[in-house]
Amino acid sequence: MSEPTFIGAFTPELLRNGRIQLRHGRIVAVVVICAALSLSAVAYFFYSPSAAPSGMAALDLFRTMVILQIAVLLIGGGIYCLQSVHREKDLNTFDYQRITRLKPIELAVGKLLGAPALTYLIVLCLMPVTLVAAFVAQISIWTLVQVYLIILLGSITYHALALLLSLLAPRGGSAGAVLFFLIVVGMSSIDSGSSVFAMHQLSPFFAMEVFSSQLARNPFQMLPPLRDLFLGQSVPHVLVLIVIYVTFSAFFVLAVTRNIKRDPSVYEIYAPWQGLAFVFYLIALVLGFFRWMIPFQIPPRFAVQFRPITAGAAEVTFLGIALWLFAIFGFALLRNRERVRRRIRRHGVAASGWWAAIWPSPYLIAGAIATGVAILAMIRLNVEDYGSWNLTVGVLEVAFFALWLARDFGYLQWMNLQKGRRPLATGVLYLIIFYVCVSTCMVAFDLYKPVAAPYRAILMPSAAFGLDTDAWTSAGGLWMGALFLLVIESFLFVWLQRRELEKLARPSGEI
Repeated sequence: MSEPTFIGAFTPELLRNGRIQLRHGRIVAVVVICAALSLSAVAYFFYSPSAAPSGMAALDLFRTMVILQIAVLLIGGGIYCLQSVHREKDLNTFDYQRITRLKPIELAVGKLLGAPALTYLIVLCLMPVTLVAAFVAQISIWTLVQVYLIILLGSITYHALALLLSLLAPRGGSAGAVLFFLIVVGMSSIDSGSSVFAMHQLSPFFAMEVFSSQLARNPFQMLPPLRDLFLGQSVPHVLVLIVIYVTFSAFFVLAVTRNIKRDPSVYEIYAPWQGLAFVFYLIALVLGFFRWMIPFQIPPRFAVQFRPITAGAAEVTFLGIALWLFAIFGFALLRNRERVRRRIRRHGVAASGWWAAIWPSPYLIAGAIATGVAILAMIRLNVEDYGSWNLTVGVLEVAFFALWLARDFGYLQWMNLQKGRRPLATGVLYLIIFYVCVSTCMVAFDLYKPVAAPYRAILMPSAAFGLDTDAWTSAGGLWMGALFLLVIESFLFVWLQRRELEKLARPSGEI
């Protein structure tokens, strides 16, 4: 028997989702509605009393139809992908799909392209009037290719994210997943050209700017309409979007294929090295597109201007961004009791030793140190105003950053091994209460003075962010002592986690 072709391998799941979405009644309704909408748009833009000249009317029509196509494919298709796996779970058919002979990539691609099939049909039905408008407005074929390449690749990227959210969302969490998806779309549609990042918006709505040379220029835009700055070099934003869409789609599809046939109790979004590679990629984007200047406004019109950033401010900015990225990475690394039990059954006593007890610190510390080195290297290359900052201070801030991650996620990993319905949520709640109580006590004892920063850093390592050479010179011993106490705190949770692992490894324990 001959081997199935590449396209044939994805046919079963793709056809199943296509049949669900493209029933005959739906197809007829979509064709009729799109035809009515297209004729109405033509009548409004060309034959209404307030109609503009034919060239401008065609451009307005083209713009309107493209916006409609983007909204339908991006948001509508994303919602269909958000419901794809979640609907299967509600219908109790998802477990059946997990045990089929289809490979994970076949299931993932079938859902990714099949679930939003109806939105692709809507876009195709709106294409005739869009192409006619483009022809009348004299929009070049190359511009059309760029517009629809951005729309297609961008929509697939957001659909892959939606499919991942649908897979990971628990039952009853579909509304939260939809809200999160819409927030991501909204935030990525904000043009950051006038911020510290020299790049335009990331959503497919940027396709509207590809033919911006035929429209009025935005006077508040701080970058050329179609250009970004990467490592100080001007690059086409269309090329940036294509690279970002392809790479992000690959990461999202990888996460889906890793988990789509697994039991939900042992989901692991990425292998540790894959998650670390994703974080490094995001940090590389942040460092590459950073403008190395900060915006400020000049009265009376409050026009946005830029001034060079200082070394200390740059490091604090980068560490703050990296903190959020590594926090997400840390949560992805945490192991629950079920995963630990499986590791113990597979690896025996080695899965409950000291090396297992330091999890997830090795990846967090290694990633934090590598990130710190990259940040310090970029500061040396791009910043001229060091002010009261030097390399020693920068290294110390990176050390506090790394140990902060190791301590808090060591605690959360220990809490996640406790018995209970939602031990991780409980651990996060206790951590928030801890920081609130510590902040209150520090206010009460007047420990927010600059001279008390080393003492604050023992419990709140963020006190080390913004450290300068004067503070280091006057209290270097105190800062090293605070760093040493952070090491002890981290080791405390390693010891507690080791005890919990030993309990789970005992034959007489609760397994």
